[in-house]
Amino acid sequence: MTTSHRPDRLSRRTILKSGAIGGSAGALLVAGAPLAAAPATPPVATSSRQALLTALVDTIIPATDTPGAGEARVADFVTMMVERWLHPDERARFLAGLESFDATVRKTSGQAFANLPPTRRLEILRTMAAMEADTASAQTAGPFIAQIRALTIYGYYTSEIGASQELQLNLVPGEYDPCHDIQPGENAVSLGRSNAVLRMP
Repeated sequence: MTTSHRPDRLSRRTILKSGAIGGSAGALLVAGAPLAAAPATPPVATSSRQALLTALVDTIIPATDTPGAGEARVADFVTMMVERWLHPDERARFLAGLESFDATVRKTSGQAFANLPPTRRLEILRTMAAMEADTASAQTAGPFIAQIRALTIYGYYTSEIGASQELQLNLVPGEYDPCHDIQPGENAVSLGRSNAVLRMP
């Protein structure tokens, strides 16, 4: 079916070519009705922060017989969540916690967290998590370790690597058995039906 050409109707192509959109915006500014600009959010990602985040997530979920959170690029996921999803107050607390963590590690260990051996990193995380569990400490600094741990777990197990290599993936799941005990050598499931956790009737 064809439609008749209407000379009074402008196509999007014509509008874009003529620069009419820019002209309209300029007319609003001249008329005293400027378009409100969204407040700028300082970017979270810096080279030093990304190195620290990568070391953190890879310590929380290290590589074993399956890839760890570092290879799954969970640090990038954490950065995205902090920049675009967290409430500004939560973002500020997270970044303050990250900076405080970095400063504490450098002061006590004499070097950056990312430069420490994996066993030392894990020891530091366990010690600081125990300190954070104290009510007074949590109120002053915010639960940074708990927050980075939650974001890491969420990011990893919703990544392609976490959902298909660490977990067993089957896109057509069957019956769900929430009380199934995972046996040695058996993977938990993200979605699945061949695994014992999700049995087909």
